[in-house]
Amino acid sequence: MRRLLSPILCVLLLASVASAWAKVDDSAPEASLVEVYVKSYEDALPLIHLGLDICSGKAGEYYHILAFNHQIQQILDLGYEMRVLIEDVSQYNALTEGKGYQGYHYYDELRTEMQQLASDYPDIVSFHDLGTAWQDHQLMAWKISDKVTEEEGEPVIFFVGCHHAREPMSVEVPFYCLKWVVENYGTDRVCAEIIDNLEIWVMPMENPDGHIYDGYAQYGYQRLWRKNCRDNNDSGSFEPSIDGVDLNRNYTYMWGYDDYGSSPYMGDSTYRGPWAGSEPETQIVMNLVEEKDAYIVISYHSYGEYILMPWGYIYDLSRPTSLRTLLGTG
Repeated sequence: MRRLLSPILCVLLLASVASAWAKVDDSAPEASLVEVYVKSYEDALPLIHLGLDICSGKAGEYYHILAFNHQIQQILDLGYEMRVLIEDVSQYNALTEGKGYQGYHYYDELRTEMQQLASDYPDIVSFHDLGTAWQDHQLMAWKISDKVTEEEGEPVIFFVGCHHAREPMSVEVPFYCLKWVVENYGTDRVCAEIIDNLEIWVMPMENPDGHIYDGYAQYGYQRLWRKNCRDNNDSGSFEPSIDGVDLNRNYTYMWGYDDYGSSPYMGDSTYRGPWAGSEPETQIVMNLVEEKDAYIVISYHSYGEYILMPWGYIYDLSRPTSLRTLLGTG
């Protein structure tokens, strides 16, 4: 059965790169969660330009930033007022019940459960290995459709999680939401409508290398790693102070538009990579979206509690700021 949807999001171009191994350094630098006070967006520009890991914030009031010691000093040197919310976030997570990775999927667990669902519901779910990250871990996906082995020409919706390694919740949301839809297909009218009329692709973990590196938490703490595991300086050894690319800033559209939304410096948390679409992980996503001509792509993140629309690379107060305004319904 086919039903037409209006396209909301068009994505991306194609690039290629070889993958390579890098020996992982087991050290984990201490990171703090700090609250930095800002008066306006303009007042925050020098802070944003540092390429910091800004987790959340409130316009004209404050930013919550995950910062290492040298970054805290940079913030203070710029003259900002700041207070430390959590001195050592990794230790805090390890000592706090329900924090860290307890209850979340590790890579191998996710793989097993994704394969099991496809085995349990072979008529509507298929499991796919779409390609490898730098350290040869697969980017795994489900295809979900009422005739999963056929190409029906139905509108394609793509769900992706875990661009950023330290956001385990962004793995769980697409995984469990679509698992629930599959398991209730035969009894719930809405689930039947979704699966009968759409071709759905679900990639819960786009950044398996980074997730595994951060997932050292299984031994008691999180590294609070954000990026992937690219060996930026080709040293053959993974060095947290210099390596890794922020996958969410590596896509080709408006790549490197400015140095506020992303950073050109390898050691920064928001480093955008050596060139547009340089990373195997983003290439795999772009290839899938282009091949399937996806109508909608929904990317899950955690902490900020935001709904972000396309074209957010432009700071323009006149542009639509809500879905209602964007769609002309408010």
